[in-house]
Amino acid sequence: MSEITNISDCNGNSICVGDTVVLFGMVGTVCFECGAYGIGFNQIDWELIEGNIYEITGCNNNPSFCYNNNFISFWELLWNFNCEENYCIVVEKISQQN
Repeated sequence: MSEITNISDCNGNSICVGDTVVLFGMVGTVCFECGAYGIGFNQIDWELIEGNIYEITGCNNNPSFCYNNNFISFWELLWNFNCEENYCIVVEKISQQN
């Protein structure tokens, strides 16, 4: 059984460690790194992520990210995109780890 993150994607699907997800067209794998659940990528396009903050939130939030080369935590996404509860509106699960 995969480790549950207690985060849901934009469709309300529960996200687990090992699942494959999409964030603004970037495909990554859910993992646990540095004490946080998040998404591992080969490389992250931070300009793409930051460029979507205003469009999605309608707010001029100052981006607050750690700017890791290949990992973004769900906390960073939830915080910057004003997500409520543990519902990450900018992530979509595309396949599930068995």
